[in-house]
Amino acid sequence: MAAAIDIINAALAKLGEQALLAVSDPSPPGRLANRTYNDIRDALLREYPWNFAIKRTGLAAAAAAPAWGYGRAFQLPADLLRLVQVENDGDEEWRNEDGTIVTDM
Repeated sequence: MAAAIDIINAALAKLGEQALLAVSDPSPPGRLANRTYNDIRDALLREYPWNFAIKRTGLAAAAAAPAWGYGRAFQLPADLLRLVQVENDGDEEWRNEDGTIVTDM
């Protein structure tokens, strides 16, 4: 994957601006890139299930069951940008409730 500075400089070239030496460049374009790059990158990664950005992981069950309606809960990773798929062994219903998968399984 391209480095952040390479992506930023490609965008600046399309705008007719000078390239930056680092994302932390103190110029106005550098300050704008430093302030917005991560948010824009994350928004674009959320829009589509890009093959290069998919990460598969197992989730550990939470110690306590949800307060109502479901038998088990699984905390989603903090770095999750988009939930693509949940695999389970049967036809159990599951929901994503505020960063936690809840299910009857």
